[in-house]
Amino acid sequence: MSKKIFIAVGVLLLTIAGLAGVLYGEAVVAAGSPKETAKNFAVALAEGDVDRAASLAVGEVAFKVSQAKGNLPAAKVDSIGCRTRAIGRGWAKVDVQMELTLADGSVDVGWYTTELVNEDGWKVAAFRESQPELSGMTFFTGSPDGVKKAFEGYAKALSEGDYTGAGKYLVGPARRLHEQSAPVLGKGKVLGTVEDVQAETIYQQGKVRVVRVKSLVDRREVELLVVGVQVKSGWKIAYVLQV
Repeated sequence: MSKKIFIAVGVLLLTIAGLAGVLYGEAVVAAGSPKETAKNFAVALAEGDVDRAASLAVGEVAFKVSQAKGNLPAAKVDSIGCRTRAIGRGWAKVDVQMELTLADGSVDVGWYTTELVNEDGWKVAAFRESQPELSGMTFFTGSPDGVKKAFEGYAKALSEGDYTGAGKYLVGPARRLHEQSAPVLGKGKVLGTVEDVQAETIYQQGKVRVVRVKSLVDRREVELLVVGVQVKSGWKIAYVLQV
């Protein structure tokens, strides 16, 4: 595999170990619970409501959020789900998943791990981007066509030098890493021709599918595991693992 192909694949090589809750779905959140605080904080942050988000946080999180006033891009929250992973005496860990429509009209998905403390009410003490969880066995797999189409669109954009356009096929940490790599990789064609794409679904859970993709990239055989997530506008790429 050429150096450029390796770099392009490497943009999406995010570690799959420790993945945590695929698309949690809408859920009723009890008032006054750590779930409620985590949900309200995440929504306020996504919508650019710095004052609201800071009021639901403590310590370094509250400070960093307050410093972001005027510099936080707003997005529309299309759906949000929360799951309490652990809870103790005045401490809790909650996973949050949001589907967003960004200012440019593109769709993104965010997975976050939130740690909260109860100080006259639950407050966010840590807020970190995380990844979707894949767990359990699967015996029935759906069509790989949606994930295959997303992969082909991503590869085509890179082969045409449209690095910004390629990012619209990605979500979550993969999209963030893609955007951060733009100063290095976004100055021209990253890939050559991508041909003879073959796809097979090998795992699915909820709105997530793992698809084995084989193709010819610059006339070289490449095999990848593409983890796709279904959103309102179709399928997006969350991870790519080279095999």
